[in-house]
Amino acid sequence: HRAAMAATLSAAALAVAAAEQWRTDGVRDATLYAAMLPSGDAERHGVYAGLQSKHGGLVSQMPGCRESLARTRKQCEAYWPPGRCTNTTWQIFWSQHAKIAYVKTAKAGSVSIKDYMHKHLGPITKLTDTMAALPADVFTFTFVRDPVERAFAAYAEVDGIHRVRATGGDFKVEHDFVWSQAPDVRPRYSRVDRALAGGETRFLAYLDDLVEGRLPIEWEPSHSRPVADHLRGGGSHLSFIGRLEDLKWDWPEWQRQAGIPAKRITAMPPEDHFAKNAEYLQAESVPRTDKVMRRVCQVYAADFECYGYPPPAACLVGARR
Repeated sequence: HRAAMAATLSAAALAVAAAEQWRTDGVRDATLYAAMLPSGDAERHGVYAGLQSKHGGLVSQMPGCRESLARTRKQCEAYWPPGRCTNTTWQIFWSQHAKIAYVKTAKAGSVSIKDYMHKHLGPITKLTDTMAALPADVFTFTFVRDPVERAFAAYAEVDGIHRVRATGGDFKVEHDFVWSQAPDVRPRYSRVDRALAGGETRFLAYLDDLVEGRLPIEWEPSHSRPVADHLRGGGSHLSFIGRLEDLKWDWPEWQRQAGIPAKRITAMPPEDHFAKNAEYLQAESVPRTDKVMRRVCQVYAADFECYGYPPPAACLVGARR
């Protein structure tokens, strides 16, 4: 028993040491770290407890994450050109003098984090290009959120804010716009009555449109983009991935890793909330039935797997059938 415990502690120490080395020696072959423990041991021994949601390269090479990314990419490429299913373009907020860049994840505290960047690290350059536009010595970070909560918040943002804004809230304008789209990219969900099944039918149709590429860019469907898309291509471009649920710990930690002086480290980002209109609140209140939850698990499968979020019970029940 003592020998086994010693071996486990030794493996844990090796993994932690390797992760620390990652930030200093420029190693990019994360497969080494994923191979340090047999599959499943990470969960049992907690070796990766503090690592899994931090460096993008480490996260993307965790066995479960790697498999989930491959599986969801195949699903994506059934509807999208290959270039749309890889990590290519994101909104990036770059402080050139601080050598720090925030890679935006919509509906995961992004407004507050952008406010922090402008207030504490400005001036800020906004990029909507590939990550390759950044110099190699820039510290990049993002924050993620529970996939279930983000799925509903993103749907409400797209359906309740950006769709309405793009059409002026005018039914005829929206109708004409939708029918002006080519049949293979014409959105279907917006034609579903919100009252049907308490909004469940409309939300499920929205997820179908999202996966199959039928949401107009004018409605800003990128808010609903699976966050694991950050990791396609290896994820090594992300120096730190924090979780919104762990903000108390992760917010000061990314600043320490980025080299911000201790006296300038903030405990939390500034609070910034926007008023929710009636359409947003209605979209946000979709009933969380088992059918809805299972579909969320399918669409955001890699987000659950890569960032360590436990799937809802409905998804576990479905997996056993």
